[in-house]
Amino acid sequence: IKSKMDTSKEDNHRFIIFDIGGVIANGFNNHLIAEHLKTANEKKLKGVFDLSRKLFASYKVGEIDEDGYWKGLLENETFEQKIIEQKLINEKDTMEERLEKIKADLRENHVRVDYRTLGYIQELSELYKDVPNVHLGILSNHTHEWFSHLFKRFNLNLYFTEEPIVICSAAVEAAKPNPKIFKILYERCNKVAGGNLNPKNITFIDDKEANILAAKTEGMNGFVYNFRKKELRSIDRLGKLIQKHISM
Repeated sequence: IKSKMDTSKEDNHRFIIFDIGGVIANGFNNHLIAEHLKTANEKKLKGVFDLSRKLFASYKVGEIDEDGYWKGLLENETFEQKIIEQKLINEKDTMEERLEKIKADLRENHVRVDYRTLGYIQELSELYKDVPNVHLGILSNHTHEWFSHLFKRFNLNLYFTEEPIVICSAAVEAAKPNPKIFKILYERCNKVAGGNLNPKNITFIDDKEANILAAKTEGMNGFVYNFRKKELRSIDRLGKLIQKHISM
């Protein structure tokens, strides 16, 4: 990162909005499932992941809470038996005990961030901390409990300081690529900017092409970045694209 924007320009608010999953952090529920079900056959493992996706679709828009998500997975015999075999839970545990053990294991052993990306965001935040027209935000398909845990554990509030543009799908009851969540993002950015914001002044960074296309449909800029894929995880590319947006 080398240069700051020309703050003499009119309409010079710039919003850099990051996704979390695949951009900053891993999908830690999927990490837990993959780790504990290593010995499951392919068909049964696919069944667990399919169920997880179905439950998460409700969880990420606030229709169920974390307990509801794990209770739903525990109804799957393969998931239940494998985490008993792994001694994560005991067959005699009450449901409350099972939930507490799974949630503790998730937070202690399966939450990961990409420190290269986080380091870049920290550098970006530091560079523009005294430039009032550059704003860093988040738009993520996430859940109240896990979103909050990530923020506290990795001090994300130090880099994403403007609460209105830190958006968790569960909080607004809409998830990407639904246009509703991008309209909410624009409305909040526009309010922060004081009105009359050109949507092209918002750049969205996500690990899924479908979500970038949805952002562009609403007039925003965007590009795919995914720290888990070699061809999409270049910090140099990320920095150049963001600087191009800030400087335009």
